[in-house]
Amino acid sequence: MKLQMLLDARSTLGNDWRAFAGKLNLDHCIRWLETQPSPMAILLDRFEEEGRTVQDLGCLLYQIERLDAAATVMEHLKEAEPRRGSDHTTNSSSDVTMATEDAVEDDQAVSEDEQSTDL
Repeated sequence: MKLQMLLDARSTLGNDWRAFAGKLNLDHCIRWLETQPSPMAILLDRFEEEGRTVQDLGCLLYQIERLDAAATVMEHLKEAEPRRGSDHTTNSSSDVTMATEDAVEDDQAVSEDEQSTDL
């Protein structure tokens, strides 16, 4: 969710979901994606369907100069690794989903903490 929020927001530099779409050779879909609630969610689904890894995701984010988003992905990958055990490799496309799900859980926890401090 955090990754989606970072890249769904339009960047004046153009290094947002549109650049991500370009790296996936989906430039022709940009007009349609603009009409969607979360273009980045759709692009991440496509990324996973192509069998790409979390490392691929991090590299692509570095290529479009989104170091903040790349750091978020790598941080969640590092946090998730001890939970999976040493025999699990990080080269499966399901790691993309796991990294983004971890980000959603973290965002929900922060949101709950913010709500409790507002009371």
